[in-house]
Amino acid sequence: MDDVGVTKITVDGKAIPIQAGSRKIAAFSFQPALQGNRAQYTVRAYDAAGHVGELSGSVRVDVQRPQIQVTGLERSGRQIRVSGVASDDGGVTAISVDGQSLGIQPGTRVAFSGQTSGLYADITVRDAAGNTATLRAR
Repeated sequence: MDDVGVTKITVDGKAIPIQAGSRKIAAFSFQPALQGNRAQYTVRAYDAAGHVGELSGSVRVDVQRPQIQVTGLERSGRQIRVSGVASDDGGVTAISVDGQSLGIQPGTRVAFSGQTSGLYADITVRDAAGNTATLRAR
């Protein structure tokens, strides 16, 4: 954001195109080149008056799926009750059993219990980064 108008943006010294719209609030995007799951970037914005603003920061990308461990499976006719623990370093945000969302308190290690009917129970877990894991409990 600049009252004079941003004329140029760089990320680690490489010029990045400014998206159409107001130059006072300059929108831009870039494709990060990560090695591993972490990177550090320095963004500089230049305005028409010759001022330079700088911001440095690190980025961590979570590409790991959450883990699911079934600790209990009980059957009564076609009813199945399944319990377990879902874990993820970035945090578990959602758990469902056969598409039915369970009410959980998000965290890095979350105990769960759900009930469904049929021959098996499909457990799906999502983490804070949007990664999902599915396990079929039989």
